[in-house]
Amino acid sequence: MNRLRVLRYALIVGKEEALPELTWKAWPASWLPRVLALAIFYSMVGQLIGSPERVEYLVIGSGIVAGLASVALTVPQSTWDRDNGVYPLLVAAPSGLLLSIMGRTSVRLLNGIATSLVTFVALPPLFGVSFVWPGALALVPLVPVTLASTWLVMVFVGSLANLAPPARNLMHNVTTMTTMAFCGVTVPVSFWPEWIEAVANVVPLTHGLRAIRVALAGGEPAIIVQHAALALAVGLGWLLVAMLTVDRMASVGRANGTIEFV
Repeated sequence: MNRLRVLRYALIVGKEEALPELTWKAWPASWLPRVLALAIFYSMVGQLIGSPERVEYLVIGSGIVAGLASVALTVPQSTWDRDNGVYPLLVAAPSGLLLSIMGRTSVRLLNGIATSLVTFVALPPLFGVSFVWPGALALVPLVPVTLASTWLVMVFVGSLANLAPPARNLMHNVTTMTTMAFCGVTVPVSFWPEWIEAVANVVPLTHGLRAIRVALAGGEPAIIVQHAALALAVGLGWLLVAMLTVDRMASVGRANGTIEFV
């Protein structure tokens, strides 16, 4: 119960921090147009190529990118506790630092899920793309699964950003762009050399996006579940790595007395 309370209060802190951009006026007037413009930009590349199949491929990828734009903000936000001067207190607390990071940044995940679902509703009609309805309904569980597992990767990267807070925005941008480039958002993963394909397969978004594409194509439910389960499993693996990373940083800081600089 104590851990649930920590997550709850950390979520409240994250909500208050993000409130200026997530009000019922600001969200549809500023955040949503921004990510929709990004999604439209990538989808228009398919029109320039002149391929309906490419347009559909990019529309689906752009729908996830819209949510990724919010989820990726987990990386810089993970370091804000250091800026506020409470990092040593959180490390010393019985619940540890990771729960605070996860609770505080989970608002980015919730925003990303909402953004992605709205994008999947608004974007396809603009480009003449239609999905079969049984598959389209599968977006309701598959988008949260894909973005939640990807969020766990961002939690890990955010924990690394605590080692070098000035580099947090660079780490955020590099992580976002490499995910978009290599994980099947704009081109199939098979387009890349085998070693890049192997690396992409340890990113949960790769598998979650495959599940979404299979669902929207009216594929077999068993294949959809297989890809979604793989996305969750890989995401939980990243969570384990994040736990080990944060614990290691805390142990080193306690040992040498420089916890505020870790």
